[in-house]
Amino acid sequence: MVTPLFVPETKRADDLFFLFKKEKLNIAVVLDEYGGLAGIVTRENVVEELLGELYDENEQREAVRIKKNGEKGWILLGDVDFFELQDAIGVKLKHDKQILTISGYLIDKFQEIPGQGSVIELEEGIYEIKK
Repeated sequence: MVTPLFVPETKRADDLFFLFKKEKLNIAVVLDEYGGLAGIVTRENVVEELLGELYDENEQREAVRIKKNGEKGWILLGDVDFFELQDAIGVKLKHDKQILTISGYLIDKFQEIPGQGSVIELEEGIYEIKK
């Protein structure tokens, strides 16, 4: 067994990459500000954060998160965040700073978790929940 590498959750990804290299380890235990377990991180996680998603022959590619649908429509995965949405289609939605994703935004607007087929018309357009 090897003594694990413990890192604070505030550690920068590039610093963590060089720490992995220096310590010749591939996994670290991430601690929160109280010294409690916040999670684990691997060297692959860090590399993907710095360079983008990596795939090998056994991994399935991630689904397209934002896809054009006709002339004025879009199909979005619920976990698309506002910055990603703004970069992709140039729309800026007014939202509470606590809400980070399009699904959180729609749940806030519906005032409940919308089911398949639910439709809501808002100032910026019409949303239909596909699944």
